[in-house]
Amino acid sequence: MLASPNRFGRQFEIVDGSLHRTFTHVDGDRYYATCEFAVFQAVLSAIEDLAAEGATQRAVAKRIGAPLPQVAVAFEFLQLSGCTTYRKSRAYPPAQGKLFDLGMTVYAALAERKGS
Repeated sequence: MLASPNRFGRQFEIVDGSLHRTFTHVDGDRYYATCEFAVFQAVLSAIEDLAAEGATQRAVAKRIGAPLPQVAVAFEFLQLSGCTTYRKSRAYPPAQGKLFDLGMTVYAALAERKGS
């Protein structure tokens, strides 16, 4: 499980092949969101394609035809795992052509953690 360092508890895990985010608000309420594996892969490719201008969640959702909440889960996971950087609300890959492999490696590592 990957956890966020801020005061709101955000945790990621792989459940049935999909990326799940659990958000625990300071009052204890929990919210859940999911990103399907195929959407996660499409987000990685779209961010790489939009690397020159930076990718926004809305632009990626429109480009790949996926629901914005699923794209948001993928964006947050990629940011928290250090796969993307942000400038002016836009995501940028570490180097052109490297994000897909890096993102899939982090996804696989998270999936393996569940078994340990």
